[in-house]
Amino acid sequence: GCRMYITIGLLVLLGILYGCFRNKAGQKALILKASATGMAVLAGIYGAFQTHRFSDWVIVFGLVCCMAADIILEIQFIRGVYLFGAAHLLFILAFCQKVVPSWDTLFIFTGIYLLVLFLFRNKVGMLGELKRPAYLYMAVLILMVAMAATIYLHLNTTEALLRSIGAFCFLVSDCVIAWS
Repeated sequence: GCRMYITIGLLVLLGILYGCFRNKAGQKALILKASATGMAVLAGIYGAFQTHRFSDWVIVFGLVCCMAADIILEIQFIRGVYLFGAAHLLFILAFCQKVVPSWDTLFIFTGIYLLVLFLFRNKVGMLGELKRPAYLYMAVLILMVAMAATIYLHLNTTEALLRSIGAFCFLVSDCVIAWS
């Protein structure tokens, strides 16, 4: 209960502080960015210790990859993207521990992929040599979202809903970053 709100509050606060000091402090501000993601890692560790489920520990490792990717992305962009891709693969692996991909997964994946392609149809030409990695990263990210949605459709639990919302927010965040 209360721990969750404190963790979310710290995550948001650290993220805002990073945004405020990013231009002034340069790479030193990355500690704030990593600390914000670190709040999610700590929450994941706490949850994994509570459940003792392998899938929850896989999610923790994915969150650690996200935390590292947040830093590396600012230093070596492509390596950071690859690390985020690895995190998404870990999340997919964890989600597959809960449900097997189904026709629902394929339908959701295809719909979201086509929507994102349509939304970014005018920007794809600007990618140059990054076009192929961008399509691959997008596929992995959208598969993660589709798997999270599949879990919710099949299990219909609050935990599954929160994971679906989190995966969808990741997709929206990446789309906003890509757009700008």
